[in-house]
Amino acid sequence: LAVDPTLVVQRVKAPAWMPKPLADEEVEELLHRAQDELHEWFTLALYAGLRASEIATLQAEQLERGRFGMQLRIVGKGDREAVIPAHPRVVEVFRAHAPQGRLYPGASSNLVSHRARYLGCARGASPRQLLGHGLQAAYPRPHPG
Repeated sequence: LAVDPTLVVQRVKAPAWMPKPLADEEVEELLHRAQDELHEWFTLALYAGLRASEIATLQAEQLERGRFGMQLRIVGKGDREAVIPAHPRVVEVFRAHAPQGRLYPGASSNLVSHRARYLGCARGASPRQLLGHGLQAAYPRPHPG
């Protein structure tokens, strides 16, 4: 061929992957079945939009009183800091721990993620729906300025 016919063909873009949040009933079932730390981790993911790595490294001092009530100061992906309003259930999680230091000493993002996925998958949830995607997608996370 004298001319390459593919030069006029536009590139096809793959659709962006979007998280599929768990249904309200699925969330309530997970919270009902989860106990102790796992219940707290699901609560933090659902009500504060935290990722497994953020949960694993939480410090008690990150919960603070702000101008409009309790707030959570999070350092997330790319070391970006965000200040988000703290839901009363998130405040309960913090109050159940010591007033200083890590909430979950010895926890890693892998441990948090693995335990959450184990329980969630046993209940029929997709691994992508748990801690970091599905639960987090239910929380409208503000973008840091």
